[in-house]
Amino acid sequence: MSGKSELRVLVEEHKKARSHRDRADIEAHLWELFPKKEKRNWRRREWLRSVLGGHAGQYEMRQAIRDAPALLWDRVEAGSIALQRAGLVWKEARRLMVKGATPVEAIQEVLKDPVPTAAAPRSSSRQREAASTKSEWTQIRAIVKRVVEDTAGDLHPRERDGLFVLLDLEIKGLVHEFRNRVGSERRSSISAESEITRKELRKACVVMRLSPPRWGRPVEGLKRQKKRLVQVYHPDKGVGADRGMFESIMAANQLLEKYNAECARRQENEKRIEVEAAANAAD
Repeated sequence: MSGKSELRVLVEEHKKARSHRDRADIEAHLWELFPKKEKRNWRRREWLRSVLGGHAGQYEMRQAIRDAPALLWDRVEAGSIALQRAGLVWKEARRLMVKGATPVEAIQEVLKDPVPTAAAPRSSSRQREAASTKSEWTQIRAIVKRVVEDTAGDLHPRERDGLFVLLDLEIKGLVHEFRNRVGSERRSSISAESEITRKELRKACVVMRLSPPRWGRPVEGLKRQKKRLVQVYHPDKGVGADRGMFESIMAANQLLEKYNAECARRQENEKRIEVEAAANAAD
């Protein structure tokens, strides 16, 4: 059977496989079929994803516990331990095996203690900003409630709570309207702030021997291209010294650097708008 035919057969077997262990064995076999010369250009999990589809992480996790004993695999198949946690258990077990424990004894010893967990992922800047906005709104509501209690403290609690709900809704509406106005102002400033026209952008890219980007996207590889062209056209030390061409290159580079800076500011404004829109939706 040729390599390609065997590859297709294994892919079909992988689709029909019902257990994680069977899938792990097939994935290992597939990786063995991949030419050694090509392996240096691929990570195993990325190549498996290109062949089998799905999430690359699951292939890595299955291969991490492939040589683990049936005790651990049985727990994975039963759903009592997730693949990621099984990998952490097996990692801890191998440390005990270095000290003389058998694989089964090591796994049993690790499972006596709480199963280790991976570190929690760091939140993104957008998530932190959204959380900060939500925290500010919680503080505003606390102030509103305190004002209602101080002003209408002699009323029945039910009437006082009703007043708080009405005031809370009115303030929320005002805050939403203000955020929408701020967002529209930012959008209008984004479209009006650019001092560079599309024609100037294309002309500068031609001088720099770069492909013009889609409008609003930064120019890629500008620093590297500038260095290469300066080495060629510099009037004092360039191979093809040309003062006029050199000055055109420097002017085009300056314009494109300015354009890239505008793109960076625009992206920051867009991120801020998205965060505020998410906060509005959460409220």
